[in-house]
Amino acid sequence: MPKFLTVALMVVGFCLILGFQNCAPAPQEDGASRSALPKTEITATVVKPLNLDGCRVLLCAQDNVEGGQKCFIPLKMDSRYIVEGNVVKVKGKQNFDAVSTCMAGDIFEVQEVELLSGSMNNIPGSSPAPFATP
Repeated sequence: MPKFLTVALMVVGFCLILGFQNCAPAPQEDGASRSALPKTEITATVVKPLNLDGCRVLLCAQDNVEGGQKCFIPLKMDSRYIVEGNVVKVKGKQNFDAVSTCMAGDIFEVQEVELLSGSMNNIPGSSPAPFATP
């Protein structure tokens, strides 16, 4: 076999190996793993940041694991509880499938709210409203 044909076959084989190296199917994420996340309970203070782009309201709580403060972006929280300085106990779960223009914390899908201290907005006919845009 001529030398140039051998070299050509080696180059083609090398290119095929490189080309198919990344053709493995992407690992499938188990959708049940996210939906099966346990409900979390957080006691937090309602904060309405003034100079934080994209953030209308945050729930900020003490982080007992890492120390400091951890903030969450509430999703579907009843607007009557959104009063600056309110301390609330919220039950829900982190939502990894939603995005927000606010980058100050993780999105937390609120399922239950309990007012611990502060006051409620008297908004007739108010209902849960999303505060992070999925």
